[in-house]
This record gives sequence, structure tokens and C-alpha cells, in this order.
Amino acid sequence: MKKNIFWKSQLKKDFQWDFSYKISFFGQFIGIFFTVTIFFFISKIFENSNTDHLLEYNNNYFVFSIIGISILDLVVITMRSISLSVREAQSFGYIENIMTSRISPVYLLLCTCIYPFIKGVIRILFYIFLLVLFSEINISLIILFNFMFFLFITIIPFVAISLLAGAFVIYFKQADPINFLANTFISIFSGIIYPVTVLPSWMQNISDLIPLTYQLKNLRMIILEKDFNPYGDLINQFLYLCFSLVFLVFAIYITSSILKVVKKSGTLGSY
Repeated sequence: MKKNIFWKSQLKKDFQWDFSYKISFFGQFIGIFFTVTIFFFISKIFENSNTDHLLEYNNNYFVFSIIGISILDLVVITMRSISLSVREAQSFGYIENIMTSRISPVYLLLCTCIYPFIKGVIRILFYIFLLVLFSEINISLIILFNFMFFLFITIIPFVAISLLAGAFVIYFKQADPINFLANTFISIFSGIIYPVTVLPSWMQNISDLIPLTYQLKNLRMIILEKDFNPYGDLINQFLYLCFSLVFLVFAIYITSSILKVVKKSGTLGSY
């Protein structure tokens, strides 16, 4: 199968598989609705607190938390996509077929990220729709475009993590700790549901080293501030993009190397 056809076939297959479980497919949006509702009422606790930790976010904990949760949702879906696909291929016994085809195995693995990413973006749009519905936030098409543009840049390094996680499963035949560690690290230090300023100073220093911390702040400001110019700090965005691309190339190299080792050892199909 040609490259320009395979990604379409993979996207179609993943969608049909996901949609076949209709309760789960539509239930995810009900779950998002309940999550937004819960955090809407939690945000009422901070409504008149004027805490310094939320000052730069207009003291709007509702927007702060929902944007953080929706981004984490996309990050987790993206990071888990390849390792889940590998586990599925192992359990159903067709991993050797796809990994020994004429098409690059790394390309095949990357194609499995397409549907989860699209699904994650749709979930984020639903989060934003509920955000507008529950609050007085007005989001124009320009704001939404800027948000989606920087969201795409933000997610690139997590595709690399997904590749490394998939490579781990291929080599060790076990559930990978990479996603667990990355998810835990991000949840604690990147300011997903609480500002990083509440952390002790030594933990804030760690937060400053995680690129997602800066990107989250940027995405929140795009939604909160009508006059905020997300392109005003192009140097940091350029550095983030460079880091992301270098990390992605590194992940591709590691994954390719592991696939060669496993093929030579003849353990690709073992499970």
C-alpha cells in the first residue's frame, strides 16, 4: 500500500473501530460535560478571592482549569496512541506484517497518531464550546485560529514521546513507563489545574524547565486576553519549535534503531 493511501486507511480504520463502540464514543462528551460542570462550581470558590496566584489570569480559575485539563487530555491521548496501537498489533498477532512491510515502520507508527490527535482536537473544541456556554468569555475566529495554531506547535514533542513509548513496548513487550512518568511529571509541574506559583521555589525551578509550562500560559492568555498578541514572543516559540523537531528526530532515530535490533533478534512477533 502506498504512503499517500495508508494514512487514510489507518485514519478510517481507527475511526470505525472507535465509533463501533457507540456508548464509549458518545459517552466521552458526556464525561467532558460533567468535568466542565464540576470545575465551574469549584471555580466559584475563587471568584472573589483575588488571589495573587490567579492575578495574571484575571482571577478566572474556570478558564485556567478547563484550558489546562483540555490540553492535558490531548497530550495524554497523543502520548498513548502509538503504544496502544503496538499493544493491539501484538495481541492480535499482526505486528510482524506491518513492521516488515515495504512502507517505513516509523511512518506506520506515526500514522496511528492521526486519529487520536483529531479526536483530541475535537474534544478540546467541545471543552471550549462549554467554556463559552458556562462563562462570559467571547472567543472570535481569530482567537480560535491562534489557539489552534499554537496548540499544534505545543503537541509536537508529545508525538516524539509517543514514538519512544511505542518503541519501549516493541522492545520490552511490557506496558511502558514512559507515558506514566511523562503524564505524572507534566501534571505536577506544568500547572494543569493549579498555578505553578503555589509550588515551593525548588519545584517552580523544575516547572520553568518544562516547555509545556510556558505553552500552557500562552494558550490560556490567548483565550483570556482579547488584546494579547501570541506572536509577540516569537523567539521563545521558535526555540520551542526547534526543541520539538530535534526531539522528534531523536525519537525517530531511536525507534528505527530499536526496530532493527528486534527484527535481527527475531523477537518482533513475541508477546
